[in-house]
Amino acid sequence: MRIAFIMSRRDPSLPTIDNDGGVVLLLGYGKALVSLGHQVDIFTSRANEGWGLEDYVSRKRNLQKDDVVDALPGVSVIRKNVAPIHINDIDDLNSDSHVITSSIIFADTFGEELKNYDIVNFFHPTSAYGLLTQRKVNFENAILFPMLLSTEYSKFKNITQKYLDMEMS
Repeated sequence: MRIAFIMSRRDPSLPTIDNDGGVVLLLGYGKALVSLGHQVDIFTSRANEGWGLEDYVSRKRNLQKDDVVDALPGVSVIRKNVAPIHINDIDDLNSDSHVITSSIIFADTFGEELKNYDIVNFFHPTSAYGLLTQRKVNFENAILFPMLLSTEYSKFKNITQKYLDMEMS
């Protein structure tokens, strides 16, 4: 089975830069699926100046030379060139409008390639939003990892009912 993982910003092939819990989970999940005979491709965006966080962006850009790399045997990372979205401060970066805009611009980089996958697995509703609303993914093949349903997210940020509904469906 061909399985696509959608990560909007993290690059699991760069563990010294992107090494949060989501990346660790994704690589472990990918490794397990490959051991069962599946092919896994992870789609992410290249770092760009619009992200702010200059040190992080410059270190990441210097390492993102190739369009496609192997994160693990059988798990490829496919990097997409995404138009910059300029931010003013950290509150702007974390705003709902920014993440929705980012999701739509990320989705603009795709053609029909995701429709060739048996499963398209989203790990956050913000990365799913643009691809689903632009119908770049067959909805019946999409899986949204239930990340925001946990009580941990609600401790730090209000979560819109629309995201919760998306994860429950």
